[in-house]
Amino acid sequence: RLEETMRALHDLVPAGKVWYIGAGSMRTYQFARRQFIAERNSWTNFLKYAKLV
Repeated sequence: RLEETMRALHDLVPAGKVWYIGAGSMRTYQFARRQFIAERNSWTNFLKYAKLV
């Protein structure tokens, strides 16, 4: 399910719907997991991460 979400986010970038993908309100390990999935599949990486305290 997470890979499906990452793929859907990736598809928005080349379609011109968004300029980049950002993340917030998640733990660092969750962010790292999503980055790993994106890199492994040659999908768009997150450009911005704002850890909320």
